[in-house]
Amino acid sequence: MPLLLPLLLGRKKMPVVQTWHEPLSWWRGVRYLPCAVTRDMLITVEPDYRPLVPSFLWRVLGRKRALRHIPVGAMIPEVELAGVDREAIR
Repeated sequence: MPLLLPLLLGRKKMPVVQTWHEPLSWWRGVRYLPCAVTRDMLITVEPDYRPLVPSFLWRVLGRKRALRHIPVGAMIPEVELAGVDREAIR
């Protein structure tokens, strides 16, 4: 059902934003086809996602209105703050 949800919501003209995390094999690419045909936004957590997706699926993904990369928290460098700076942010 989760793989069909973007398609069903897209048919009802509801905006759909998807986040794809891992590479897709050919078979998983076929399973993700209903997600790929929606025209709304796709967010990936890998900086260069194109080689991680089967080519047939990438042709469908080209119809997306927006394709963005947002790193997951583990990829964002840690920042050390002094106690005063931490309190100022709070």
